[in-house]
Amino acid sequence: MKPDHRPTKLQRIGRGLDISPLLDVDSYTSCLLVNQTFKDILEELEPGVHQFFPMEIFIKDEKVGDRYWLNICNRLDTYHPTLTYPRNERGFFEPVKGEPFSVVFSVDAIGNHHAWHDKFGQGTYISDTFAERLQAAVLSGLHFSEPKPQQ
Repeated sequence: MKPDHRPTKLQRIGRGLDISPLLDVDSYTSCLLVNQTFKDILEELEPGVHQFFPMEIFIKDEKVGDRYWLNICNRLDTYHPTLTYPRNERGFFEPVKGEPFSVVFSVDAIGNHHAWHDKFGQGTYISDTFAERLQAAVLSGLHFSEPKPQQ
């Protein structure tokens, strides 16, 4: 993304920091806001791959923090080609309620990537290595989803 017309400030409305603290990792509409520690870890794992746009966080006229608007720049096809099903004719995972399904990620397709969006799925994915580093940093606002068992 070109940074020319990106917002640089975010206004928090509603509850104050005493009720809703500023988290280290947070989402705001469609963006992921991360702190310096998160940025440092991801930059160490994948230097120069992702974009981090500085954001100043305000409540009314008071600056309450700094974060980065993260743009994850890896877009990969990481579903295993034969073990993930059902997939439609375009390749998107498309489960049918009540029918068996399986989601399996390909270690080969993931390779040395640590943060990505899947071309045929939804959401943001991270490597086990990145997850372990984030957990060790004890950042607030992190939520990890466990892999779903095959059905």
